[in-house]
Amino acid sequence: MALTETGVIDYMFQYKSVAIQHGFRYLRLPDAINLSSPQMKDQYSSVSYMIPGETPGERSEIRAII
Repeated sequence: MALTETGVIDYMFQYKSVAIQHGFRYLRLPDAINLSSPQMKDQYSSVSYMIPGETPGERSEIRAII
């Protein structure tokens, strides 16, 4: 929170309730990407993204679990 509040970073991903608690503006994402619609669980589980690992060149795949 502090990095956003002081302007060091412009945005972050956070729960809506936390954004409201801190007076931040927020965007409501469409069901196609917000991982909240049980009807879209098959679509959610078909995509993934990669995050950096603990050592240089290492990456981990992250998948939604619905």
